[in-house]
Amino acid sequence: MNNPFLSLLEEGIEDRNTHLCVGLDPEVESLPEGIPRDPEGVFRFLSEIIESTWDLTCAYKPNLAFFGSLGAEGLNVLGRLIEKCRGKRALILDAKFGDIGNTARHYARMAFDTLGADAVTVNPYLGIDSLGPFLSREDRFTFVLGITSNPGSSDIQKLRLHGGARVFENFAIRLEKTFPGACWGWVAGATQIEEMRVLRAASAERWLLIPGVGTQGGELAGALRLSRDPSGVSKAVINASRSILYASRGADYAESAHREALRMVEETRAALAGATDQPD
Repeated sequence: MNNPFLSLLEEGIEDRNTHLCVGLDPEVESLPEGIPRDPEGVFRFLSEIIESTWDLTCAYKPNLAFFGSLGAEGLNVLGRLIEKCRGKRALILDAKFGDIGNTARHYARMAFDTLGADAVTVNPYLGIDSLGPFLSREDRFTFVLGITSNPGSSDIQKLRLHGGARVFENFAIRLEKTFPGACWGWVAGATQIEEMRVLRAASAERWLLIPGVGTQGGELAGALRLSRDPSGVSKAVINASRSILYASRGADYAESAHREALRMVEETRAALAGATDQPD
């Protein structure tokens, strides 16, 4: 199956030797000096971030909430940024959609058809049936929240069920049985290495969108070791947002973003090289 998202993703990993995904989470109050604090300022800022990190990325991940909070103009900015990347970089719309079937179908239509995203993030906790409208799209890709990087992940995801399995583990097993051939992967936070190990045991060949390695201080090397599929290929998409976007609040913000992105790419390359001979 030729999936456009995977084609763009694998092209970036192979041709540019990078697993880096830059998260586009614009906060108007955090824009660098000299950038207007309005939607056009956001577009200018993110356009320059994209240009300065372009050769170092395999994907970009705009977060819907940050654009939606700016109103219709913010959503227009999101559409323009997606168009800028279309067909050149894998584009993941981070929205963590989660709703019942009919509503989920419209969310999928909005993300994939109206906005034109290649992939999307979804929240599975309304049940497996809520994922159907996303996972049925063979021409798109879906990242399902598996084990997230926030401290509150223990409130539900890590709860133990009767029999000993935790909620996220049980869900992984069920999702693999229900959608074995669909185009989907997991969101797995680098701050949750032991839980990622359990998730990988239940779901060995899926792509992993891995947040939490920048400002949140997750364990990059451990996450990369666990990203390998049974053939030894890393299926990691390493996301960093704030650490790159706001590497500087001064006039050198684009250059600073490039330097931080390059640092992460080099650290990832070194970790992958070191992970090859290490046990999980």
